[in-house]
Amino acid sequence: MVNAAQRADEIIAENRPARELMKSGYKHLDYALGGFAKGEVSVISGTTGSGKSSFVSNVMLNLVDANRKVLMYSGEMSKYRVIDWMFLQAAGVDYVEKRKDMNYYSVPDKTKVDISKWMGDRLWIYNNDYGNNYRKISCLIRKMVDVVGIELVVIDNLMTLDIHSTGRSENEDQKEFLGKLQSLAKQKNIHIMLVAHPKKHDYGLIRLKHIAGSMNIGNLVDTAICVHRVNHDFKNQAKQEFGWKDGHSMYDCSAIIEIWKDREGSSTDSLIQLYFEEGSKRFKSYPNEYVRYGWESGRFVDANQYVIPFGDKEEMRFSWET
Repeated sequence: MVNAAQRADEIIAENRPARELMKSGYKHLDYALGGFAKGEVSVISGTTGSGKSSFVSNVMLNLVDANRKVLMYSGEMSKYRVIDWMFLQAAGVDYVEKRKDMNYYSVPDKTKVDISKWMGDRLWIYNNDYGNNYRKISCLIRKMVDVVGIELVVIDNLMTLDIHSTGRSENEDQKEFLGKLQSLAKQKNIHIMLVAHPKKHDYGLIRLKHIAGSMNIGNLVDTAICVHRVNHDFKNQAKQEFGWKDGHSMYDCSAIIEIWKDREGSSTDSLIQLYFEEGSKRFKSYPNEYVRYGWESGRFVDANQYVIPFGDKEEMRFSWET
């Protein structure tokens, strides 16, 4: 039993492995957090329309550009809508077309083909036809990590997953679910990014405690981030929360990333400005920033080197491995 306790010099001698960080592609956020660490779980929240899904999609695209492999489950949007949104972000305003009769943007088919070739086997979208049971999805994640080499998994969002078990409360189910996510992230050395909606509250800016569901979410995740849309409501709430007056320089952007929790660092409460570009649906670090992704320079990969490991629905009948 005494072996369960260690002295400080023994712990130091073990040479703890360095955290492997994956950069978000946003300069100021990466300076604050260092990036998103493998073996950890983060939660992204924000009110409806704040841009949290667009931000997450953009981070995924930036990781693809850095030759990382990502998998996304979206319980609210079809795979077609997810990929169309990412086509816009990858293309940029130089390559999108706007409809004359409505505020709608699209990417020409030829550009879509070029972007798809560039994405290759680095971007994967979960097929919702297989359902939303978290045990089945966890089995798929494990298989994708082993076969394809997935490094980032995005779950958008928590409330669309079927995590309920007979005879237990919602809080108990969520606690077990988050524990399983943490175990999965550590065992497979991946980062899992969980998108979660806030629950309704009476007044003021949303805080970590407002994430819908159990308080275990805020306690168990390693990193928590909120996307605030800088609109009239936000400005009024920010006056109360931060004491900002009219004309404050923080209002000169489209969105503000607030770091609610940074377990490994000291960036909690940091505020980072982002700028939204309507035509491309991109979030930018600076108003005049223009990112050119690898597809423009012809950096393609062979998408045929892997077989999509979905198989038939019989393959999805696994139990959650621990």
